[in-house]
Amino acid sequence: MPEEDAVTEPTPDVVTTEETPADEPKAPTAEDISRLQAALDKERDARKAAEKAAKDFQQQQRASMDETQRALLEAEERGANNVRSEYGKRLAQTEFRAAAAARNPEADVAKALKYLDLGTFLGDDGEPDVKAITAAVADLIPVSGAPQPPSFDGGARQSAQGGVSMSDLIRQAAGRG
Repeated sequence: MPEEDAVTEPTPDVVTTEETPADEPKAPTAEDISRLQAALDKERDARKAAEKAAKDFQQQQRASMDETQRALLEAEERGANNVRSEYGKRLAQTEFRAAAAARNPEADVAKALKYLDLGTFLGDDGEPDVKAITAAVADLIPVSGAPQPPSFDGGARQSAQGGVSMSDLIRQAAGRG
């Protein structure tokens, strides 16, 4: 078997350079902040304009629909809102339970949830408002290890000890009894 000549490729000259320390990130200047704020404001304005254009387009479409199509669209929207609300409440309940467990794992969350309207913790998009849920948990669930409020239940009721009447007490106080 004939041996094939090994083809060697020329290697490029290796240039060594001294490593320079990575540049430390600089704090943004006031000019940078104002430029970024202007860009952010521009993006917000563009988003608002796009939302307004979409809303106008939907209104034009709705106006061009006949009564049956409009009723069907409204029914679909109501159904979607009901589903969004129902599952949003479930998500809010889950968020509440998670926040309560983080605050106090031994707390009885079911008692607090029984009296809460979880719909108040939903945003316009049907998603739970985590900040509002966290604030409610802070108000309703005690911190783990914190002293619990005393129980004012006096226990089982018992009848008074028999044999001593008010007349007997008066006689004893007067020294005749």
